[in-house]
Formats: sequence, C-alpha cells, structure tokens
Amino acid sequence: MKTRSTSGGRLPTFVGIGPGRCASTWLYEVLDEHPEICMSKIKEVEFFSHNYHKGLAWYAKHFSHCQNAKAFGEISNGYHADPTVVARIRDTLKGVKVIACVRNPFRYVRSLILFDMRRGARWSDIEEALEKEPYFLKAITYYSKLARYSEWFGQRFFVVDCERLPEQWREVLRSVYGFLGVSASFEPPIGGQIVNASGVPRAPALGRLAAGTARVLRVCRAYSFLTALKRSHLIRWIVFGRRDVPELVWTRKAVAMVQEVVERQRDDVVRLVGEERANVILAPPNGVRSTGCTSG
Repeated sequence: MKTRSTSGGRLPTFVGIGPGRCASTWLYEVLDEHPEICMSKIKEVEFFSHNYHKGLAWYAKHFSHCQNAKAFGEISNGYHADPTVVARIRDTLKGVKVIACVRNPFRYVRSLILFDMRRGARWSDIEEALEKEPYFLKAITYYSKLARYSEWFGQRFFVVDCERLPEQWREVLRSVYGFLGVSASFEPPIGGQIVNASGVPRAPALGRLAAGTARVLRVCRAYSFLTALKRSHLIRWIVFGRRDVPELVWTRKAVAMVQEVVERQRDDVVRLVGEERANVILAPPNGVRSTGCTSG
C-alpha cells in the first residue's frame, strides 16, 4: 500500500486514537488552529475501524485541503479499543505518529456516565450505573490497550496527560507540538478552555433527539453542518439550558469497583507515563474516597 499519497490525495502524518471523554475534542480543535497543522474535515473519520473497506482514496479525501500543511492528521476515539486497528495503522501509514490521551479513571467514569445521561439515560448514582451497565468498567481497561500501541510504535507514540488540563495547557501543547515537529510558540485562543464539557439535557427526549440527529448527519456526510451545530451556543442552550451538571454520588462500593479494574493495569500506566505521573493519574480525586461524596 502507498502510505503518503493516493489518487485522492495525501495520507496523514499523525493519528489520534482517543479514548473519548479524555479531551480529544479539545485536542482536535487546538491542533486545527495551528497554522502548520491541518486536521481532517471531521473528527471521527473512523477509517481504520468502521470504514476500512472504503479504501485509501476515500480516506485521503478527508485531507484534500491539507496540501500545504507541515503536519496533518485525524482523531477517532474508537481506534484505541479495536484490536485490529493498531496493525492497520502500522501497516498502512509507514512512519505515522500516534497520539493518545489518559485521564484519571474516577473522573473518566463519571464523565462517561454523564455522557450517557446526555443521550437520554438516567442514573441515580455511580454505583447503580456501574452495576447495571458493564461498559463503564470495561472502558477503564483502555490503559492496557494504549500500552499495546506504545510497544508497536515506540518513539512515535505520544501520551497526552489530561490531568494537567486546563491549568497547564501551554506546557501540554508545547509537548504535542514538539512531537509533531511544528512550531511550539503558537498559542491557540481556545487553549485554556474546556471543550465539549459534560452536560445533561433538559429532558431525556432532547438528549435522544440530539444523538439521533448527529447519527443522521454523519450518514448523510453533512460533517460541516454537524460541526457547526456542536459549536453553536444556541443549540447547546436549547438542549441543556443553564442546568448545572448533576452530582453523582460515589459510594465505597463504587470506588472499590473502579480501583479493582485500575490496579490490574497499574504497570501499563507506569509504562505509559512513568511512576510519578501514574500515581497522580490513578489516585482517587478529593471527594471520591468516602461514602456519600461527589466526584470532583
């Protein structure tokens, strides 16, 4: 396979593999603002997972506007979880760089549950969600999956430590820019902002409507319109209003359930970020250690 150009255009120099709810939307948008970086026309191209059968020419069309960029790429959050993707990326894009994100598992679980509620689900507390929906605990196993990428790509694999955001966003971005080989002095206007924050809709029906609309627009390839809707403050107000993010209670049992999954992957996290950062990333945040307290 050709790896840097096809009849449809050039192929990316880097790929972001997620996971979702770990600042991947923030990363996509701040990279897209850099004058030497060009991002795919949409986030979540999902070529190496769901669209591989469409061929490289289809994939390359997502970067047809990136002819003059020094670095260009895409972010598809599902890549990290699909065991076939890592080999496809390695074999198709020779020399490509891979970016992943890691987050505190307790904040990650809470964000996943809130995201589920955004789409219309209803959970009374975190323990109920963990017991009734196996996906939430399964999702925490992403650390070991990222370790596989680290083994395959070596120095061409980079981990964004989301626990440093938003306070240390400048240092984080300079590291990412250096990894991609572009100017590290650029500071995007939205660098210190929280993008795609958790929220719960005014009513479950609104959440389901928003999720369904997004699916239809993706099928119709109305990517620009979908992006505009996501960024619209008016649409966000219509769906979410001014509602505060609900408090989700951490019980001792819920904490223990998460810790059990995390401890099995501690060695993988150490390999990804080192012992010191692993201890910070995996520690329960303030307010998660005792019954009846909410996540931070």
